[in-house]
Amino acid sequence: MGLYVVGDQFTQLVALGKVYDSASTIHNVPYADDVVRVSVLIVYDGDAQVPFPTSEIQFVRQALGTFVGWPSHLVKPAFDQDSQKRVLKLVGPVEMGNAVDGVDPLGELGKNLYDVYQKPIELSWDGTKFGIPNAKDGFFITHVDVTKIILCDKYLNIFIL
Repeated sequence: MGLYVVGDQFTQLVALGKVYDSASTIHNVPYADDVVRVSVLIVYDGDAQVPFPTSEIQFVRQALGTFVGWPSHLVKPAFDQDSQKRVLKLVGPVEMGNAVDGVDPLGELGKNLYDVYQKPIELSWDGTKFGIPNAKDGFFITHVDVTKIILCDKYLNIFIL
């Protein structure tokens, strides 16, 4: 079930959890009839405040894997109409910190993909290094081969290697 909190002008899905119908107490604290006992399984917005904060649990991220009280009107199927009202927090660009500036070979290969599609690249090679005497012909790298390299989901043909 979706666990929602009420924001300024919207209802926001902050976590997914499992509802337990057992007792009206959670961690020896009695709750009203309109509060259900939930176990938080997946957190979407860990910085959101839980509806009933305790000394140990103030934010949704702290409730992961534990039982907490949640208002029953804010526990509903996660793909309800209200989930369309969910507002995602925009985050700024990631700071690269100590990242090394350099050439991105896969990025450059992706930029040249159209050119390779139009005309495959012919590479020459020294066949004697592979034990093949008198190998004078080169081999071609095609659009399909470059796509396999970029996507990393298939192996190249053994003839190319």
